[in-house]
Amino acid sequence: MRVAHLLTLTLVSIPMSLLRPVQAQQPSLGAPWDSVARVLRAPGTMTGNYYRYALPRRDLTVSVGDVTVAPELALGAWVGFSGPGSDATMMGDLVVTAPELPGVLAELAEQEIDVVAQVSFNLVPGTVTLHGRRVTPALGYGTPINLQMVNPTRAVATGDFAVLGRHVDPVLDALAAHRIAATAVHSHLIDEEPTIYYMHFWADGHLEDVLRGLRAALDAAR
Repeated sequence: MRVAHLLTLTLVSIPMSLLRPVQAQQPSLGAPWDSVARVLRAPGTMTGNYYRYALPRRDLTVSVGDVTVAPELALGAWVGFSGPGSDATMMGDLVVTAPELPGVLAELAEQEIDVVAQVSFNLVPGTVTLHGRRVTPALGYGTPINLQMVNPTRAVATGDFAVLGRHVDPVLDALAAHRIAATAVHSHLIDEEPTIYYMHFWADGHLEDVLRGLRAALDAAR
């Protein structure tokens, strides 16, 4: 199966008291972390009081150009725990396909696991220079979009669009048309070529409405 679009969900905060240990134990991890490995069906590693479990999506075949991406390279979902077993904090990433996303979000919300997702786009074509040096997009003018599920249907989103001057008004219009608030328009760099404007936003609404509005703003920025 060739997958065109993948999403990474960042998970935070789950009480370890929800996980009950099973009888078998791994001496290398100890209770209850051996039980977590059995529940997740994933091997665990331990560093001090930090436990991490790898969940690479080996069931997916993803290609970029003529390269088949190894699951360990870019499909490496994982879950990490820190703190005592009775009251630990969890954080990690899940790699899911677009059709899987609604069910995964619903289950996470049901289990009271918070979700924070981040994606990033480059909306400025060509090369940007600053004082004669080429600026890497991810370093100086990426467009991060952060998404958090409030419940199975409601989402909030924030981030900023880095765009050229001619795209400022169209992006503002697209955001306003979808009831997404533009909270700031300003510059991050000085004397860059070409000039880039950064437009921060806040969205709160039904997941589909928020995504539709962000899609419209992205289209307006290109």
